[in-house]
Amino acid sequence: MIFSNLVGDHHALDVSDTAFYPIDIITPEWLKFYKLNPMYIYVTLFRDPLLYQKVPEMGLWVGGFLYGFLIFSFGWWFFTKNSNEFAYRA
Repeated sequence: MIFSNLVGDHHALDVSDTAFYPIDIITPEWLKFYKLNPMYIYVTLFRDPLLYQKVPEMGLWVGGFLYGFLIFSFGWWFFTKNSNEFAYRA
């Protein structure tokens, strides 16, 4: 609130107006594609407690963990595979 008074635009910092549109605006035929996006899980994990005061479903927690584990595993594999080249290029 204090920062928004200093900025002078009270709506510039209101995240709920700009970033958190309700999922109801997505049509049912597009919702299945929307939920395939890995960021859907992380945004929902952040949005549910903040905006709706509810604990996210267990499936979202598991999906977020699995996506995170897969990305971490790929990064670890890629780094260890190419670690010798990183030392020469730095």
